Amino acid sequence: MKAVTGKSLLRPVATRWKSLYDSLRALVDLRELIYDLSVELDIRTILTPSDISYIEEYLTCAKPIADALDILQGVETAFYGVLLPTLHVVKRQLNSLSRTSLQDCRPLVEGYLLSVGNRFAEDFDC
Repeated sequence: MKAVTGKSLLRPVATRWKSLYDSLRALVDLRELIYDLSVELDIRTILTPSDISYIEEYLTCAKPIADALDILQGVETAFYGVLLPTLHVVKRQLNSLSRTSLQDCRPLVEGYLLSVGNRFAEDFDC
């Protein structure tokens, strides 16, 4: 893979919440090289255009959560004064996504909204 793309593929790590998002983002960024990679590895097409579209939609829907995790886990920004504004932004972004024409990931957005709403219900009610 490194010979064709110049990069190694990031692997998701169970202990890092955002690692799947980062791995898929890196894969989508290499989409122009997928055909060359499949030829080099002597396999059929690794990912179809439909697969790439699905992953891109997933990344769009997961972006508010991924961005919030970056903020809340950051050394420079990890303090209580950031938590509630970040949660409100996430909720607003997810609500906005839920009103778009999603092909496959609407249940994901609805699940994120439900989870954030349930977990932080007391904070949102203040």
